[in-house]
Amino acid sequence: MARCRDAERAWIGAFVNVSAVVRKLAGAERIHLLCAGTEGQMSDDDILLAGLLVHRLQQRGDMMYKLNAQAATAWETWKHAFPLPQSLGAEELPPERLAAKLRDSLGGANLMAIGLEEDILAAAEIDRFDVVPELDPKTMRIRRG
Repeated sequence: MARCRDAERAWIGAFVNVSAVVRKLAGAERIHLLCAGTEGQMSDDDILLAGLLVHRLQQRGDMMYKLNAQAATAWETWKHAFPLPQSLGAEELPPERLAAKLRDSLGGANLMAIGLEEDILAAAEIDRFDVVPELDPKTMRIRRG
């Protein structure tokens, strides 16, 4: 989150609030997706979320975004991670299927190593919440967005 210090706005997204995040971002002229990573490394859990966000933003059709290589890669990773009906949104993606992918990520492995495997399934519940926390880049405090 420290990399957001110069941002005008910074919302915090996850699978559990992905649709609410897309609504916040929709229509924005320029969007930067920052992934948290794990231990300074890219992690598939972040890449999958970024890919889903890119997919949903492009799918809306109200604005076609020019994607950098990282965004395009995240989108392709998302589309190829699950059967097409699910990755394209034509069928619901069961939390168990997403959780299986998250367990294989570096972040997921860390959670399993400390006995928090149930947290992975909870994190895989797409659209569980309709709120988007917002980081105040000046104070580094998080508030309900």
